[in-house]
Amino acid sequence: MSIAVAHWQGDFRRELDELTKNIYQNNEMGFYIERDWFLKTSLMLIDSDVRFKVKNFTSEEVGKIQQQWSEIKSCIKETFILIRRFGINPQSLISKNAVIPVAYWLYKKQTSGHALYTTINLLNKNHNERSVISQWFYMVLLKGIFGSQADALLTSIREVMKNSLSDIHFPLEKIIARYKGSNKDLRFDDEYIESLLNIRYGEGRCRALLHLLFPEMNPTEVFHIDHLHPRNHFSKKYLERLDYVANSPENLSFYENPEHWDTIPNLHLLNHSQNISKQDTSLKQWLSHSSNNYTPSMLLVSDDNIEFSRFPEFYNERRNALKQRLLNRVFLTTKIDSSPSTMDTDEEILTD
Repeated sequence: MSIAVAHWQGDFRRELDELTKNIYQNNEMGFYIERDWFLKTSLMLIDSDVRFKVKNFTSEEVGKIQQQWSEIKSCIKETFILIRRFGINPQSLISKNAVIPVAYWLYKKQTSGHALYTTINLLNKNHNERSVISQWFYMVLLKGIFGSQADALLTSIREVMKNSLSDIHFPLEKIIARYKGSNKDLRFDDEYIESLLNIRYGEGRCRALLHLLFPEMNPTEVFHIDHLHPRNHFSKKYLERLDYVANSPENLSFYENPEHWDTIPNLHLLNHSQNISKQDTSLKQWLSHSSNNYTPSMLLVSDDNIEFSRFPEFYNERRNALKQRLLNRVFLTTKIDSSPSTMDTDEEILTD
């Protein structure tokens, strides 16, 4: 950092701190980004070595960053606006390094004679581009491939993207192919997909998975993660009042198990007004309100299974439906030979 500051014509620390403040305080972003991330991203965007070594912050390299600083800053801000529109908030962004390849593509890819970052967030343009980038981004967060050896990974992904700038869209399939069979393999096998459906409410990957499953969500709205069958209905006190649960040890065991009521099959994304109306209302009662604009089929369950008394059927039906949807949203392999990198264990703090 000090070497970069020494070669900068002006107050580089102030520039970085202002960028941190702008991103953190802007409602369209809200992420807290440290100086080192900006430096690494800048090295990435000028096609320099991304490692933090003195030799990478020569007066020549710092001069390149300063010459392009206005464009780099704009690209970084548009990238974080895009990430927020993917539904990812500061608590669920479990790897900031995953943002860097997105920034690189937006900075280098040209559309109609302009860098892609200048138009990527215009809702009447680039819909397919945003869809492909978001699919890659969710997959990266779910697989946790930036958990180790991030610099080498950034460098190799940059090489793939650099050789694909003439492609119509973000080179998702080329990146998938580049890491097949490695510990950075972005493909999903059946066992891994089953494990994703066991993700609990509050885990960092929960939001990314739900947005991957439901890409049709409005990008300009803020979504909350909510339990479809309210979690207070699974308390021992509540369940003891229900004869069909209390008189059946098998049912009681199923209903009480948080692996059923607190995991993806019982979770959904609701906008602010929907979340307010839902609260602790039973699923059947909530769906009966036409103002919610939701039907059982939109939640991937049949009308017969929305009753709380049929929660086991609801859980199994929706889990199977979500699995099928996930199979259509990711790249598949019969078996991943190498384990994914260690996942960041940051958890998202949520409230219904």
